[in-house]
Amino acid sequence: MEQQPKLRLFLLLQKLGAMKMSLKKRTERVNFEVLLKSIKKNCVGCDTCRGFCPTEAIEGSLGIAHKISINKCVNCAQCLINCLFGAI
Repeated sequence: MEQQPKLRLFLLLQKLGAMKMSLKKRTERVNFEVLLKSIKKNCVGCDTCRGFCPTEAIEGSLGIAHKISINKCVNCAQCLINCLFGAI
């Protein structure tokens, strides 16, 4: 009986590690130079991406679709990683 909780914990940690690796591989394959210059139509203007942008390259008001300033964007991908709607 004691081994079952340990096995569950091991499987959970293994699954979390796989999810982390999956995200890492996804971000490594993406050409951020091209991708980060546009925000898709499904942007709802929630302002989450603006909060994570270190250079304040994302412009727009709450509730209105945002835009990325090409001159300010440094391709750090924080907006891509943290967008709740997959709009970047």
